[in-house]
Amino acid sequence: FSGFSSLKNSEEAMQGMCNVTTRIFTLLLDLLPDQGYQSPEMSKADKLTLFLMKLKLGTSFTALGALFGVGESSASETFNDVLDTLSVILKNFVFVPHREAIRDTMPDVIKLHYPNCIFIIDCPEVKTETPPNVEQRDFLYSHHKGAHILKFLVAVTPNGMVAFISKLYGGCHGDSYVATDSGFLPLVKPGDIVLSDGAFPHMRRRVAERGAAVVMPPFFSGDRLSVEDAGKTYRVARVRMHVEMAIQRLKAFNILTNQVPISLIPHMSKVIHVCAAIVNLQAPIVTPK
Repeated sequence: FSGFSSLKNSEEAMQGMCNVTTRIFTLLLDLLPDQGYQSPEMSKADKLTLFLMKLKLGTSFTALGALFGVGESSASETFNDVLDTLSVILKNFVFVPHREAIRDTMPDVIKLHYPNCIFIIDCPEVKTETPPNVEQRDFLYSHHKGAHILKFLVAVTPNGMVAFISKLYGGCHGDSYVATDSGFLPLVKPGDIVLSDGAFPHMRRRVAERGAAVVMPPFFSGDRLSVEDAGKTYRVARVRMHVEMAIQRLKAFNILTNQVPISLIPHMSKVIHVCAAIVNLQAPIVTPK
């Protein structure tokens, strides 16, 4: 393996190892400053390749160091350096577009049933290693999941763009708390529709106070849904397909699906934001007809 040289002429290899197209790789490479990123050990392109491979594959720094001919500590330092730089450069790549732009790019299935839909929200979770002390274990442990996890709120526009990423929360917090505490609510404007699943039942009142509304699939009452509720559930399910696809694009970065080591937990907020920004550089999930 020769780093960037092994990937630069193969779109398939670039996607498979780094989860970006060669176009996006070139854009990110141009965003990185030359100063501090050229060294006798590794070129700037190789450092970016190592960084993206860590995001995509979730590979250990020991393995990455062996692939790039550097030590584990050098691989870790390279990753953190690129992460710190890109997290600043890509800070504004996750944002809420103007309402007109959201409506202009709205897929037909949403426009037909929920023409005022601005956001679709979800609360992804990332498992972590067991923390060394009791306080950290209590904060990260989810009794519902039976594991130590980090969670965050993501808001996606109808065409699949990541518009908001919250700070990270421990597994001890429920999804409703995360949603109301995350800073998302001030983004909601009168007349907006926010699509969600049943994980945020307390959001209805808070959003209604802002002159907007949350639309959630109806809960099962008894063994069967009414014809009306079944139809509503089907419509919401078709719409939520888009947020699931967006979340899957985030989850395509295996660093978010592998168990996060303790040493990486302090960096995960930056990691998630950079992954979301890269998702927004990709082609839209859905486009209007």
